[in-house]
Amino acid sequence: MRTLSPFSQCLTVLAIAAAFSPACAENLFAADTTTTTSTLTSTTLTGLSVSCPSGADTFYVHQRTSCQATATFADNSSVVLNAEKGGAIATLTKGLVWSTDNTALTAPTTCSTSSCSNPLLAVAKTLTADASANVSATLTVGSVSKTASTSVKLYAPIALNVTCPSSVVSGGKVLIAVVAQNDPACAAGTYFSDGVKGDVSHLVQWSASDTSLATVTNPALAIATAPLFYAPAYKNGLIQAATVTAASKVNIQVAGAGLTASAPLAITVASTATTTTTQSALLVSCPQTLMAGKQQRCYAGFRLADNTTKLATVVWSSSDASIASIDAEGNITGGTVASNSKATITATYTPTGSTTPQTATATVTVVAAASLSSLVVSCTENLTSGATGTCRAGGVYSDETKKDVTPTWSSSDTSIATVDENGKVTAKTVTAKSTATITAVYTEGSVTQKGSASVNVSPAGTTTTPSTGVTPLSAATIDCFFAWAETQYGALFPTNGGTVATISFGPYSFRQYPLANTYLGIETLTNTVIYVGPFSGGQLIRLGSYSSVWAGPSGCK
Repeated sequence: MRTLSPFSQCLTVLAIAAAFSPACAENLFAADTTTTTSTLTSTTLTGLSVSCPSGADTFYVHQRTSCQATATFADNSSVVLNAEKGGAIATLTKGLVWSTDNTALTAPTTCSTSSCSNPLLAVAKTLTADASANVSATLTVGSVSKTASTSVKLYAPIALNVTCPSSVVSGGKVLIAVVAQNDPACAAGTYFSDGVKGDVSHLVQWSASDTSLATVTNPALAIATAPLFYAPAYKNGLIQAATVTAASKVNIQVAGAGLTASAPLAITVASTATTTTTQSALLVSCPQTLMAGKQQRCYAGFRLADNTTKLATVVWSSSDASIASIDAEGNITGGTVASNSKATITATYTPTGSTTPQTATATVTVVAAASLSSLVVSCTENLTSGATGTCRAGGVYSDETKKDVTPTWSSSDTSIATVDENGKVTAKTVTAKSTATITAVYTEGSVTQKGSASVNVSPAGTTTTPSTGVTPLSAATIDCFFAWAETQYGALFPTNGGTVATISFGPYSFRQYPLANTYLGIETLTNTVIYVGPFSGGQLIRLGSYSSVWAGPSGCK
């Protein structure tokens, strides 16, 4: 979790490109000497070992980190227990029983009968001092039971700190933000005893020292589970200032892990004279353009005589909510539009003690969703009679995004090659090398695009070039390999405790890991493993054939 050591100390672009580096004790690209097939040559259990990260922070600030168990057998074979490998290994893995001797640490989860995520560690928010915990696993095979354990250091926060805006207007609101950006928001952070810094705004308990002056709504988990490969999403909290007739002050407080902290928040009241003589007319700021379906924020406020600004509590409205809708907090959402469309956003402000409202407007152009601009098609290029291959189609859009699509497939000559609705190509019997053109047609909305690729069919027994004629790996094998890499090398391919989506585009199936800025993939036309990330300088490099280099270590068939 904390470092890549010793891996990071010896891994270089050249080491990756070379695919093997015996000097690296923790080398992703070195062959795994453990037995990792889905079957076992011996079922007599002789030993069990457990490995976990050496340390973990409280508050769950950083990615939750995984443990793994390795079983050894009477024939001296060993296997890393991972249910994704299937077969006998999956059965063994589901029989692991994990535990810990310190309730401040959540032990790795036990696999269910249908699935198995990476076993994860999580440190409770109640940890008030550095501690340690033993993580144990017990495996029973037949009449033999083995238990192994390892120690994990638990790091506590040293102190909490809170930042808040200096003031809020009477009756106004202040966000409690997980990440305070341009909003005037309160936020909480901490340093851990190991020197790591974290934002804990969404994990501590917020309150106000005087509930007659301010009420607090704490941040909450916005969705029950984390989205694919992202940290869990949280809804910002909110501090609602009371309507006061005289300037007041309230302390905004936070508590967690036995620590407390506070920050003062002044509640101001603008006099009638100040309102009419020292501040500008109402000002509104909204995004000039907004993509359909996307959300940004509008602001309303005043510029004071000293050239400072203050936000105003206003009532928001839209001239056409189907083009752009806006909620009470000023969050504006682009609607579904067929072409670029405009809406007028109005802010209405009524000064204290006045019945005459002030208004200000802004025009927002909602940009229509990106349209399909082209179709990229890739197929297994060379086949022999009777062999099968795969075609894939990727849509390219006007905003330069891409995604895999399911088109309608056809062949220019079905006596040479046929293609089914899933893009599976079957080479027919030919007496001489022949070529068929495979065409994909895809329609999205009112736009239809076409793409094609050639498939060369040679008579049975003809030798094809090494880079073609490869039977594509199944989706299950690809996902199994990715899951294995995430388990074995979590520092390179961190999942943050979630499940990372496998993305297909053109000849590539890959997963993206934003926390490490890395990509791991397979080029499906040649079944070559590829990597993009910091250790390759952001360039795509090839790490060898899956079947000859990676099938053995991963155990994915």
